[in-house]
Amino acid sequence: MDFKKLIPDFGAIGTTEWGKPKFDTKDMKWLVGFICAALAIIFAFVPAWFSITLDGGIVKATASAMGIGTWYGILAFIGAIVAIYGWLYERYQFAFWGGAIILLFAIIGLFMVPGVTGPLGNDIPAEEVKEVMKGGIDHTVNRFGAILSLVAGALTAVCAYLKINE
Repeated sequence: MDFKKLIPDFGAIGTTEWGKPKFDTKDMKWLVGFICAALAIIFAFVPAWFSITLDGGIVKATASAMGIGTWYGILAFIGAIVAIYGWLYERYQFAFWGGAIILLFAIIGLFMVPGVTGPLGNDIPAEEVKEVMKGGIDHTVNRFGAILSLVAGALTAVCAYLKINE
């Protein structure tokens, strides 16, 4: 494997014919990679990149944070845009690195505890969420959006890698 093939040509961005994107729907690697990159953009807006549900017996309350509301979700979103560019304009190195960026920041999202928006629209800072998680309150944490972004980023990067090595 020649790793030099993975280095994107940043000068090619200036020569991109923006009015002529390529949709190669007959190529399965292209189709899967493009769909995963597009899904990664959608997954940045999933409210459950981080959500916590408190179960107080009779009363249940859920608070959540969207990916685009966190610094790592914003960077994953930018990675998805880079990947879309790579797929549409046959710059598969950009698609590969965009997928890698999505993957990296989705992994970070699996371990971060952000501030959340409560059920009444109130903002709850990260420090209070961490205290609830440490305390004896019965709770459930969900990171559904980060997991979906992780899978989409990994598939985007793998498909781009396969296209580069064709």
